[in-house]
Amino acid sequence: MYKQIFALALLPALVACGSSSDSNIDTTPTPEVPESAAYITIDSTHNERVYLNMNSGSTFTESEKTGQELWHLSYKRYSGFALNGGIAGDGEVAGCTAHHYPQLYDDNGQPQPAEFETLNKDNTQTDFEAVTTESCDTLITDSLTTIINMDDWLQAAYGPSGPSFAAKDDTSNGWIIRSGDADGNGQHHYARVKVEEVGYDSGTTPTTRKLKLTRELWDSNSQSFGAQETSEWLDFSEQRVYWNMNTNSIVSSDQAWDLSIAVNGRSWDLQTNAGVSGPGNGGVGLVVLNGGEGSAWDVTNPGSPDQVYTLFTDAATGALTDPGNFGPLEYNVTGTHDMTANFTVYRIHDGLEDYRLQILSNYGEDDDQASGHIYLRYEKL
Repeated sequence: MYKQIFALALLPALVACGSSSDSNIDTTPTPEVPESAAYITIDSTHNERVYLNMNSGSTFTESEKTGQELWHLSYKRYSGFALNGGIAGDGEVAGCTAHHYPQLYDDNGQPQPAEFETLNKDNTQTDFEAVTTESCDTLITDSLTTIINMDDWLQAAYGPSGPSFAAKDDTSNGWIIRSGDADGNGQHHYARVKVEEVGYDSGTTPTTRKLKLTRELWDSNSQSFGAQETSEWLDFSEQRVYWNMNTNSIVSSDQAWDLSIAVNGRSWDLQTNAGVSGPGNGGVGLVVLNGGEGSAWDVTNPGSPDQVYTLFTDAATGALTDPGNFGPLEYNVTGTHDMTANFTVYRIHDGLEDYRLQILSNYGEDDDQASGHIYLRYEKL
């Protein structure tokens, strides 16, 4: 989402030999970069994931997906990019960063808007064309990144008898959650949710891990949150557990659910029914109150974009995660909730073929379309 590039201007070189002959001028023509790459716009404005097959150039949406299609890359607004491998798909697609522009960010990783303004499709093309299979060699498959961070709700203490865990008692423990499924009128529900209690016992087999959630349902008629109600124990010691916030009950994975909890290595992943974590259209609200420093506890109307600007969903972390906060895109460079390309070039490998890939814009070919029109170029190597 940021730009900077080097403008390549080749000047004739005069060789001072004491003669005015034309032989003293380097007349070697500047080679033209071949227009061999494929250019395509992915329309992700309909709040569903869109998939791209880089071999055929075809795209399809989540609702059109049958499970038989071949795809390399997918994108969903506010969730990000994914490759067909690891957590995101059953393929063998992996990737790595082949070329990036470090001058776009300062030493603290903060974007430099003026530098972003210097980059565009044309002056980054030479760098795009220079990428080969040798440009990077550590291929990464996608893993899970949850919007709800375990460190925001879980506190740990360590003693001679081992660790103990409890729910945090601060404003970071709480989120505006949208339901994964809509009701009969096509409306999604909202609730303020927090982790109320944590149970942990390493003396059992398997180790006991469980928690209780508290929810406050939003009533659109009274325009207020309801009373707090706490769930039963969600015991995820052995398997992923699913919870419906409307009924405040444990459900199965094939029923309507809004949050789930599972052990993933050393992480306890509290996942939303959206993005790469589930088939629903839920998510966690982005609270923009108090200059973005506000919490779910400051929200008085989750349906107001002045309080909850949009929803974020669980995402795939992999090759297309860096260098921006949305990988090839950087959020809020100009302070207007914009998504700006940082023109990073990636190598994509699908088990057989290699491609180079570059995201050029979030607003279509001419930067004049709605956000979510991902304009990109790619080429088989």
